[in-house]
Amino acid sequence: MKTRQLLAIALICSVGVIAGWSILQTRPPNPGQEQREERKAGRDEDKDTGLGKVQLAKEMVERSGIILEEAGPRKLQRTIKVNGQITANKDRMAFVIPRFPGIAKVVRKNLGDKVQEGEVLATIQSNESLQNYDVKSEIVGTIIEKEVTLGEFVSEGRTIFVIGDLSSVWVDLNIYRQDFPQLELGQNLILEGEQGRERVNTTISYISPISSASSQTMLARAVVPNPRGDLRPGLFVTGEVVIGESMRLLR
Repeated sequence: MKTRQLLAIALICSVGVIAGWSILQTRPPNPGQEQREERKAGRDEDKDTGLGKVQLAKEMVERSGIILEEAGPRKLQRTIKVNGQITANKDRMAFVIPRFPGIAKVVRKNLGDKVQEGEVLATIQSNESLQNYDVKSEIVGTIIEKEVTLGEFVSEGRTIFVIGDLSSVWVDLNIYRQDFPQLELGQNLILEGEQGRERVNTTISYISPISSASSQTMLARAVVPNPRGDLRPGLFVTGEVVIGESMRLLR
């Protein structure tokens, strides 16, 4: 009798275990677990296919002006903004004055004309001798001022032409009062380029010992080569004076 009871109990337990295993196999999956598995599978797929990355063609990179550089130490500049004006280089100017007073019989050159050294600019008839003599240029340059016309009387000591060698010009900068202490001779000056013209690099060559009482600014000057004549006296310019440099690690 006891043996039969034990067999019945064992049979009932076996049936329960089998039923429980069947329920676990047919239970719907955990939604959270399923989403996590899908995300992981998506990441693995991205690694294989390159999805999630921005890839640009070489031509597009060049056309967009994108520059790729390795991370590393870079030289950073500290600058101050400046404004100024282009003027003629007065160290390369000639003031033409007739030797004797008289009448202008011939005027050969006009404003803006280019002249060579020794070229005749005008012919004057002396009042004393009534002889004609030529007025010549002392330098190679451009006529930037003209104060004589045909038949006009020119007095002694009067400037009738001003000739400027514009192969170099001055850039006169107005430096604000708070920037005075940071300015030194020899500092680099970077002038902004206008449309179609490159930036100009030069150095500060002169700092005025006095300042302007009306504007509370100080004059600083740079001598700038002007071989093509792009820098025309009278034009305003903007730029930056480099007042310091330091090395920084850029990542």
